Amino acid sequence: LQAGWAKTEKAKGVYDFAWLDTIIDDAVSRGLEPWVELSYGNPIYPGGGTIFLNGGWPTSKVAIDAWLRWTKASVERYKGKVHQWEIWNEPDLDPDEATNKRTWGGTKAQFFDLYEITAKHLKKCFPNLKIGGPALAWSEEWADDFLYEMQKRRVEIDFFSWHIYCVTPEALIEKSKRIKNLLTKYGYENA
Repeated sequence: LQAGWAKTEKAKGVYDFAWLDTIIDDAVSRGLEPWVELSYGNPIYPGGGTIFLNGGWPTSKVAIDAWLRWTKASVERYKGKVHQWEIWNEPDLDPDEATNKRTWGGTKAQFFDLYEITAKHLKKCFPNLKIGGPALAWSEEWADDFLYEMQKRRVEIDFFSWHIYCVTPEALIEKSKRIKNLLTKYGYENA
């Protein structure tokens, strides 16, 4: 499930989780254990990104601080119902070839910083929380760089996720094998 920051925080510091409560409570009532993705920006904060998939992630200090408050509030709200949290959806989509910057804002390095800050903050607040991601959609280079950076920065990864877009099932199988090899390369065979 995707939790939308801007959909929850329309006024600074005021969270309205009613829309997500309905979805999570329904899933739990059906015996499902939701896996929730923390994603999408919030334009009420300068440098906060947008509500769109390729709208970039928080990059300014004020936006990152607000993002950390929202992610913590989200995990706190669903403690006991949601046990796995994913950080961001498809950060590897739509970069500008020349700058490797997202079309609407945010570099790969800024994303790695955001992932690290978020994962460490949430683990400090909720030590038993399972955190992973980043739901990559395409780039093996991103996967390699992400795993390298997280290992170098000593960021715990409980699970690694990707949902690769491929034209044929054969291409998906081959790409999945290469991603699994990357996980092995960095010692995340079980992530």
